[in-house]
Amino acid sequence: MRIRDDHPDRRSSAALILAIAAILLVTLLPRFGPSEDIRVLCLLCGTEGAADSVLNVLLFFPAGFLACQSRRAPWVAAIGILLLTIGIESLQLLIPGRYPTVGDVAANTLGGFIGIGAATFAVRHPGKNRRLLPVGLLPSLLVSASLPATLYLLEPEIPPGVYYGQWMAEFGQLATYDGVLHDARVGSLPLPDRRLDESAVDGIRNISARSPLHIDFTAAPAPPSLAPILSVFDRRQAVLLLVGVEADAVVVHLRRRARTYRFRAPALRYREFHPAVGSRVTLDVRRQDGAICLDHDGTSSCRPLAAPGRSWSLLLGSAPATLPEGLLDGVWLALLGLFAVAACSILPSSIGRGVQALVLGLPAVTYVTLWLLAGDGGWLPGLAGLVLGSAAWMHRLRRSTVGSC
Repeated sequence: MRIRDDHPDRRSSAALILAIAAILLVTLLPRFGPSEDIRVLCLLCGTEGAADSVLNVLLFFPAGFLACQSRRAPWVAAIGILLLTIGIESLQLLIPGRYPTVGDVAANTLGGFIGIGAATFAVRHPGKNRRLLPVGLLPSLLVSASLPATLYLLEPEIPPGVYYGQWMAEFGQLATYDGVLHDARVGSLPLPDRRLDESAVDGIRNISARSPLHIDFTAAPAPPSLAPILSVFDRRQAVLLLVGVEADAVVVHLRRRARTYRFRAPALRYREFHPAVGSRVTLDVRRQDGAICLDHDGTSSCRPLAAPGRSWSLLLGSAPATLPEGLLDGVWLALLGLFAVAACSILPSSIGRGVQALVLGLPAVTYVTLWLLAGDGGWLPGLAGLVLGSAAWMHRLRRSTVGSC
């Protein structure tokens, strides 16, 4: 028996308006930055096409769900989603930095249709239909699988190929650093300002405490945006390694497996970098215990390469300098926890207790297992977010429905 709500349609309609407004804001603002040669008929478009497609699905899911919750027939909601995405892609022809593609239309429509399907299941609430058990468990399984997948995708990966070193690079989309680079090497292997031999590339693959990346340069005023000091890239200008300066931080960017699958690869930022202009600076970059450490002026600072809750970075890239990554892990996993538990609303009450334990426990057990294997206490915010998000939605379900999961 559900608790009565006298204004469900009004609330759903208001939420639907907000969801559509958010979609328009995100998709119709001009986009400035490096451009790619993107074709209209592509499905996964550009070097970050998979990340953009997932974001489009997530962006349109609430609109589809709320359109159905507003007591509109599923077919009416589906037509509305299709017209919305076609209208947006048509308007993007007039907006700088925006490119309409078939892939965007497909991802937007898929996200909306998944939302419509989820709302349809929730409204019907089958009660004794055990055949829907896999559907109810699917979100929990997806969240659990995303945790080790994130660790895998955030690992560095340097594929075979021809690579070039460049000192104080001048990329059109990046600032220029006015310092002077005196020396760059991995262990005893030089990284010259030209094509690299295979031994140097192998050295980058095997950066460690015994064979660190060593950079010696004369400091210049720090630019407000990223300026490379040393970069290594391939023939297509894809970055393999970049060490640069941005405001009060040293930025280290390594190519990761995520790039192979067209996701974003976040950079590592080491803050509080204030060398005097004109001073001689040495930086040592090394990999140690799942982290990349930066040694400078007798101090050492380490940043973990990955955490299981950092799948948000595969979609959004690096965090803003003012936001701690651990906090973002917690918020992101809280949202994933809500998503996993929300599916319980379609499950039969006769199996509610067992399913509740599985839905709540599987992502948390997976997270804790990965955490113990890595032994990194920095993962605690993510675990707290996952548990709190799951528990909050479970509490809502208990209040709104008697006997449901």
